[in-house]
Amino acid sequence: MRYQNLKEAILAVEENNKLNDAKWSDWPFATDIGEVYGIELDKEDIAILQRAIESEGTSIQADMEAAERAEYGQNFAPAWYAKNHGGARPGAGRKSSDNPTKSGSIRLTPERWDKLRTLGMEWLSDQIDAATLPESGRK
Repeated sequence: MRYQNLKEAILAVEENNKLNDAKWSDWPFATDIGEVYGIELDKEDIAILQRAIESEGTSIQADMEAAERAEYGQNFAPAWYAKNHGGARPGAGRKSSDNPTKSGSIRLTPERWDKLRTLGMEWLSDQIDAATLPESGRK
C-alpha cells in the first residue's frame, strides 16, 4: 500500500463529490478511481476504496487510521478526517439577499424589551416602514 496514493485518491473523490453533488456509490468500481485520476493503486488500496464505495464513505476513517499505522507506525487520521469531513455542508449558512440586514443595539428597559418581544419583529418592521422622517432628518 502506498499511503500517499490512497490519500490522494480519497481527496480527489471527496473533492469531486463536493463539486458535483455526487456520492461514493456513484463509482461502479474502485479501479475506476485510479484510472480517472491517474493514480497508481495496489490491491490493498483498491480494497479500501471499494469498502468506501459500498459504505458511502463511512469506512474511510477506520481504514485510513489502519493504513497510517501500517505506513508510519502512528496515527494522524482523526485530524485529517475531521478536516476533510467536518464543517459546513454545501449550501448551508446564510443566503445572500438584495436587502441584507444589519445588526445593532438599542437600550430599552426590561419592561420595554418584554413588550418588544411580545409584539415581535414583524410589528417592529411594519412600524419602521410606516414611519416618515422629519424634514430635518432627526427629531
